[in-house]
Amino acid sequence: MKTIKERLVEHMLNSQSKPRLQTEIMGQMKMRKDAKKLFRKAINDLTDIGFLTRNMKNRISLTKTKPWFVGTVYPGSNGTLHILTDSGLTHGKPSAGKFQNGDRVLYGLTSQGNVTHLEILTSAIQTFRGTFLRSVEKSYFVPEEGGATEMEIVNPPEQAKHLDIVHCCKLSDGRFKVVKVLGSTSHGTLSPDDICEERGIPIEFPSKVLKDAKKLRVDIQSEERRRLDLRNELIYTIDGADAKDLDDAISIEKLDNGMFRLGVHIADVSHFVQEDSTIDKEAFYRGTSVYFPGHNVPMLPRILSDKLCSLEEGIDKLTMSVFLDIDEWGNVQKHTFHKSIIRSKARLIYDDVSDYLEGAEKCPDFEVEGLVENLTIAHQLATILESRRRLRGAIRFQNKKPSVQVDSETIDVRPEEKRVANRIIESFMVAANEAVGKIALEHEVPFLFRTHPVPHEHRLERLEKYLNSKGYVVDLTEPSSKSIQSILSEMRETEHEIAAEQLLLESMLPASYEAEVADHFGLGSEAYSHFTSPIRRYPDLVCHRVLSAILENTLLDKKKEEWSSRFDEIASRSSNRERIAEVAEKEVLDSLIKEWGEQHMGVVFLGQVMSLMDGEISVQLENAATGYILDHNIVHDSTDETVSFGTERYSLGEKLYICLQGVGEDGLIFKVVTKLKGGLT
Repeated sequence: MKTIKERLVEHMLNSQSKPRLQTEIMGQMKMRKDAKKLFRKAINDLTDIGFLTRNMKNRISLTKTKPWFVGTVYPGSNGTLHILTDSGLTHGKPSAGKFQNGDRVLYGLTSQGNVTHLEILTSAIQTFRGTFLRSVEKSYFVPEEGGATEMEIVNPPEQAKHLDIVHCCKLSDGRFKVVKVLGSTSHGTLSPDDICEERGIPIEFPSKVLKDAKKLRVDIQSEERRRLDLRNELIYTIDGADAKDLDDAISIEKLDNGMFRLGVHIADVSHFVQEDSTIDKEAFYRGTSVYFPGHNVPMLPRILSDKLCSLEEGIDKLTMSVFLDIDEWGNVQKHTFHKSIIRSKARLIYDDVSDYLEGAEKCPDFEVEGLVENLTIAHQLATILESRRRLRGAIRFQNKKPSVQVDSETIDVRPEEKRVANRIIESFMVAANEAVGKIALEHEVPFLFRTHPVPHEHRLERLEKYLNSKGYVVDLTEPSSKSIQSILSEMRETEHEIAAEQLLLESMLPASYEAEVADHFGLGSEAYSHFTSPIRRYPDLVCHRVLSAILENTLLDKKKEEWSSRFDEIASRSSNRERIAEVAEKEVLDSLIKEWGEQHMGVVFLGQVMSLMDGEISVQLENAATGYILDHNIVHDSTDETVSFGTERYSLGEKLYICLQGVGEDGLIFKVVTKLKGGLT
């Protein structure tokens, strides 16, 4: 059975080239309406890898910058991948990740004939997600991705209930077998493990990877000769209370000339994870760690992520250190890089440090000599760096995000806090990432950059139209991060703040990894990398390898050529895996919020209007949970971003009293009680 993604690829390769709306393509492919979500995901996935493109009118077409092929995978010896197209062409690729014999794949060819943007369309080992139907005589399966209406199930498991979501595999006789019961369809509630399975996020590590990880050791004594010894320096970590994978530590001092010397010390994962090793290939395949409330799915085996690499207090650790000399206006006057050894003096917690710096009556007991004074200096420098970033155009949103805490009986939803200690670490990591991006440019080496494109023009038109309707003179035909930041600053503390920020958020494109340098719009940065989290992100590990080669003067032309040929693929896959992780994290969060909603049915909340469209008002509660007011009579007016609903008009950013009525597939469902100014009725 072909997946929606494979059917879509075949249709786009064989059909007319003019841009079309998603609904047009679905109609031409005779897709069922209930496959709309999966169809939209397939389009997004294929857009992410560059196979499809969207124009300003949201019409979709095939990208023709490179030839595209569909073929079947035949893994060869030594990790080589052979791909046989339906027309008989064969292409090869070395060490291209986890592909099964018989996988159907989409790929492009570079001008040099190299395989790029490799994407699985239909797995050889096929499982299908769908709905289980139980009757007295027989049981059936209705797949979400289309096909026959009902397919017979062989030997259905007793725990599978009518209308449950299940994973099935297809048998040789055309019937299906349930391999896993995922949960009830009533509210789409699935466990993190189920969602990981659905999204292709591996939870367990292959035995070979775990075996190789257990063999790894660190010989501090042999490393002392070639590393900067910082074990006597006041270096410490600040993280969440439950964190175990501690990537980064900091040090800071005030120099005699009035400048600050900031040290950012990052776990040297590249020392343990050698390029093309089994652990490296697994990390490349995973791309990133995935974080859920209460636990995570790591990119590296836990013996590495939580022990060998983690910068535990009081233990000698191998690190890559960046030192930045920063003046009183936040300008970096000098940067130096070293392979180093540290011994963290303290393992601090975000909330404890924030309590102290925010002037709590009862301050934490920081026993390490000089630590309290050091934290005050860190706060001072972070404030300077934050102001500097704002001046150059870095955009800081005020939007709330939900955080979920789960215990054995209850689910608590509250706004995610970014307190002063979190902002200190964020400022210091941004400074270090920028410095590493600059050194890569200075040495003209292959590298991975973190880029963020300018927002969609047609989306910015909504923001421009809205602000002009409110009496502001705004021109966003050639937007810059500085001009956007200026607008947001002008909106602060006004009744239009939420509306302006929400319209801007809706216009933003996602950040991604690229092998070529490009601006990071959100940070107002010209050369930004990801260097500070190699335990959690594969691109950071790659950047460490390049930086290490620069420091050791071992970056030969042959190695540059090899990396240049691979970094496009690494960037593309890393971006794709990041998107998958984000979707899984959001699905788990949304699922928990639905469960929270079940416990609060009929309760009246204060909510704020966050987005508007015909038939729908999106609202956010004070605890940052979001939901919808749905009614086909809701009519959206894009001129001033209002909707008319019955005899009332509601504005973007307006506060309403709303009652939780139900939990649907897409989230919490509310009805309006009254506007805030009118009181409860």
